[in-house]
Amino acid sequence: KMKGDYMEELKQVYLDFWKRWQDSSGTSNRKEYWYVILINIAIGAVLGAVSADLSSLYSLVAFVPGITLAVRRLNDVGKSYSSLFWIFVPFFGAIYLIYLLAQPSK
Repeated sequence: KMKGDYMEELKQVYLDFWKRWQDSSGTSNRKEYWYVILINIAIGAVLGAVSADLSSLYSLVAFVPGITLAVRRLNDVGKSYSSLFWIFVPFFGAIYLIYLLAQPSK
């Protein structure tokens, strides 16, 4: 692929993240999920370099769309939204949740 193709794909994935902010019944493939995670980390880092308050505000605004994206990703691997609650199990839970989110589509 050409560089412009990747940039267009990243842009489309990121726009879909915001457009589908309340869609928890669909699916999102691995690429859609991890691209958004990487973009959000990059945006958070840039905003954090400017102002911690801006970074915090962005994180707060992106929280609900991030949860629905994770639910769609779990739907895509054949798990229910309740798998998100693994995050509350110290250490092991976060690792298991990342494992689930990294699985191929079913």
